[in-house]
Amino acid sequence: LFLSLKTEGDLQDRIVRLSWSLFGFFLILYFATTVVTLVQFPLAISNFEDYPLAWAIVAVNILVLANIPRSLFRQLPFQAFLSSCITIACLVCLFGWALFPNLLRTTLETGRDLTIHNAASSQTTLGIMLVIAILGMPFVLSYSFVIYWVFRGKTKIDRYSY
Repeated sequence: LFLSLKTEGDLQDRIVRLSWSLFGFFLILYFATTVVTLVQFPLAISNFEDYPLAWAIVAVNILVLANIPRSLFRQLPFQAFLSSCITIACLVCLFGWALFPNLLRTTLETGRDLTIHNAASSQTTLGIMLVIAILGMPFVLSYSFVIYWVFRGKTKIDRYSY
């Protein structure tokens, strides 16, 4: 979907046609993974009882997932790309919500899971890292902005292309 935004002409037409097949393949894998997860790991939705807001993320995920083929059909590549980005963000959120508060579950003995509480650093370390993140974030954002600005627009295929 990103390539359909960055290309034009015959290459873009081929990418758009291929997008339909790849989206179908993604959808099959997505549903298969969801079914396997719910069958093999029924605790994955146990947090949904305590945090009903998680169902809103599921609803948003379904809506943006359904918007991808709609956007492809209506030839709205940016909307399809944005929907795919939101789908990825929703999947990451749902994965985190399914594990919370665990980071890793153990199969050896109960109560020895790696959780956010026993894996956290000390308050001093977290404070130092907060300062470093606050100081470093403007550089990261500036660099990202410059890179996206330099490579904005569509890629031109001509005799100077590689």
